[in-house]
Amino acid sequence: MLQPDRSPQRAAETLLEMSVESNSFYYRNKVAETARFMAKLGLIGHSSGNISVRIPGCEHQIAITPTRAPNRLLTPDDICIVDFDGNTTSQLKPSSELQLHLSLYRGRDNIHAVVHSHPIYATVCSVAGLEIPPLLDELIVLTGGPIRLADYALPGTKDLGRNALGALGIHQAVLLRNHGLAAVGHSLEEAQEVSELVERAAQVFVLSRLLGRVTLLPDETVELEKRHFQGLLDPSST
Repeated sequence: MLQPDRSPQRAAETLLEMSVESNSFYYRNKVAETARFMAKLGLIGHSSGNISVRIPGCEHQIAITPTRAPNRLLTPDDICIVDFDGNTTSQLKPSSELQLHLSLYRGRDNIHAVVHSHPIYATVCSVAGLEIPPLLDELIVLTGGPIRLADYALPGTKDLGRNALGALGIHQAVLLRNHGLAAVGHSLEEAQEVSELVERAAQVFVLSRLLGRVTLLPDETVELEKRHFQGLLDPSST
């Protein structure tokens, strides 16, 4: 009769496997929680919009929402684990915008979460071909500058990911032409905050244009706040 392997090496391997699985569950749960919350806010739709997070300790792996699943009802078991080559062992199919997420992660090591949404006012700007200018202090401090507009590409394609990454630059958000918004962050919480802030700035921008006047922040203020964003200046020193 075969005896179980009780060697120290096997014990260490078992602990590592348990740790990896626990880590995976934690981040799958975070993605599901974020999706449910953003669906309640109306920033993502019933099954549109997608969210992902880089999994620390798992080389080049992300947890991402599945395609065509109700965001308000997602659980950790619904969230897909995908590597940077697009491979997955999850039962559900990853989001159709997987290539957008992977392009952003591959392009910038400091991106740890991505939220792709279709909020009304940000999408209006993307359809009108309007970038969101520097009109709110917090927009510059949190995102790094005006929200640029990426060239159009078909949803779900690598071209969309390349265009988004190019327009994003060092910033934390980018408009996807005739499509919506992609926000990134060092955490899911930050990417979610960026999404909410950009939508509010887009609403302010659109309504200000309707009133006939948009007053932008002074150039020197924008440059100062960009330095805050880049970590070159301690906010408490001003």
